[in-house]
Amino acid sequence: FVLECKIIFWILNMKSDFFSLLFLFLSLAVSGANAAEFLLVANKQSPAVYLLIGGDITPGDYVQFVKQSKKALGIIQHSNGSNNELVVAIDSAGGSLVEAIKIGTAIREMRLATRIGTPFEIAQGAPFNQCMSACLFMLAGGIIRDGPAADFSKVKIGIHRPSFDSSYFAKLSVKDAEKKFKLLEKVSRKYLTDMGLSESFVQQMFAIPSTEMKFLDEEGFRKEFGNPPYYQEWIIANCGNRLNNAEEAIIAKYALAHVQGNKTSVSRSDADRLAAKDKTYRECFKRTRLADQLDSMQKYLSRM
Repeated sequence: FVLECKIIFWILNMKSDFFSLLFLFLSLAVSGANAAEFLLVANKQSPAVYLLIGGDITPGDYVQFVKQSKKALGIIQHSNGSNNELVVAIDSAGGSLVEAIKIGTAIREMRLATRIGTPFEIAQGAPFNQCMSACLFMLAGGIIRDGPAADFSKVKIGIHRPSFDSSYFAKLSVKDAEKKFKLLEKVSRKYLTDMGLSESFVQQMFAIPSTEMKFLDEEGFRKEFGNPPYYQEWIIANCGNRLNNAEEAIIAKYALAHVQGNKTSVSRSDADRLAAKDKTYRECFKRTRLADQLDSMQKYLSRM
């Protein structure tokens, strides 16, 4: 109920028929899909607990997401530090837009990271990981958003405009269809831009019919799905700047010369200084981010 109210709050000045829009089954994929599967993976191979969401998103999946998130929080709290964060790993062709927005909002409020697929899936030979259609609304919720564990030749990231279930939309007059679709577009735009995606990306998405799909390449994905600017600035305020490209190149140059036994213009003291700076930043980033995530998870889930 809290999330429903937040979605309503995004469009406070809309007409009252938004309520009928919100509770319709908005579909970004084929109707009649099976519910998504949720699986928690926690082991010593990784400090992260992975919450895998696989399959089509359907009504009721948000409840399952909260249930699994509570289990993950319990694992983190009782792991003595061996598991210290929750990462949401998604492999989905889409589904219910409303449910995806609810899950995406919860992901952001709990400061969780999102990614497409997991290292475990790659290790087990999974042929493809995908995030298409409504899945992008969940992925966008991540405070840190990552692509596939493997190269982009093994992932499908597809976008197109949201749509209503055709059996419902076909019964509307053209005037009513226009009215409903404009509301749907407004909700979608508000959510995606609030999550840090650009207006140009949203415009591009709405230019693609629901019966078609545009696939993003690695450059297109990285451009839109980097970490939100406000979060980057918060990390900088707490931990300072990470190494820039020039500083990383200096370390790489020294390391290569050291391995090959060649002379280099980079002194060991400069390389050590930059390496120490990088280590300090990474430790601060991890400590600050994980403390914030744990606190955010506890506060959010205590209300559910």
